[in-house]
Amino acid sequence: MIDQLNRYRDKNGYICIKDAEILNKKTYGSREKYWLRKDGLTFLFKANQKAGEDIKEIINEKISNYLGIETAKYDIASYQGKKGVISLPFMNEKDIFLPVLVLNFQSKTVGNSNDILTIYKALLENEATEQELKQIMNEYFASQIQDIFTFQFDRNITNSGIIVGDKTFKKVPRFDSSGSFLKIYDEKKISSFFNRIDKETYIYNRGWNRTKLKITSELFLGNSMQEFINYRYNEDKKNSLPIIMREAIENADKTIEKLILYDLKETIKELNDYHIKISTMYKKLISYTLNISMEIYEQEKEKILLGHQKVKRV
Repeated sequence: MIDQLNRYRDKNGYICIKDAEILNKKTYGSREKYWLRKDGLTFLFKANQKAGEDIKEIINEKISNYLGIETAKYDIASYQGKKGVISLPFMNEKDIFLPVLVLNFQSKTVGNSNDILTIYKALLENEATEQELKQIMNEYFASQIQDIFTFQFDRNITNSGIIVGDKTFKKVPRFDSSGSFLKIYDEKKISSFFNRIDKETYIYNRGWNRTKLKITSELFLGNSMQEFINYRYNEDKKNSLPIIMREAIENADKTIEKLILYDLKETIKELNDYHIKISTMYKKLISYTLNISMEIYEQEKEKILLGHQKVKRV
């Protein structure tokens, strides 16, 4: 949470921003955004497009912190009568943020596909060091696991990328995760979802774990969880990747093992200290998403492993 602005927090946990200095109004993306300054603190306000987006950002930040994934620092806030989130800058003034769109476009040979292998090739072309590549790939696969298991659909070519410093490269912290938890926002729609008897069929029909960022350009609109499992457990597929990516995809097991132990109740307690209340329906949706994604992961993993065993027997 952003404790520097705690004294402006209302009884519902929102930091009420009124007489802040407007530094810049951002026009890119689909949501209203302002860079503001108050009490000497510079921050970005992003208005909700749908109710509950602010809560999803906060929960994702807490999950990232638990998993040890670098993430933007968020808090829920209201500005000019609109609810949303505020976040602190995550770069130094001299740093440059290259979204995947720009990073790949500027590279001469890699193309402009939204996938981790293309990002890796672009970094190689830009002479990133081996240590930087290892760190970035480990962080990309850890973040990809969080996206897959929280059903984050919208990791696109503008909300992922690389921070370029003085001849240095590092992955941008996670941000913009409001498209997670099945993209269901309205509490009535959440209730309707839980009243369905075909919830798993509904999830499959919606593409479930189809986050926009892929491991390679081969998948395009396919299922991201199946892609991860295939590259993780199919030796031929895994060996088609550069060794640094192979090591990173194996290291992602640790993220999964830790995510299995994540306790939403601890996050709820922490938020309660700031008077931030998570509704019963949202708790149910978040818990269900994490649990069902684990179940699906085990099912899909078993299918692929059994398939490989059959091929070996033949």
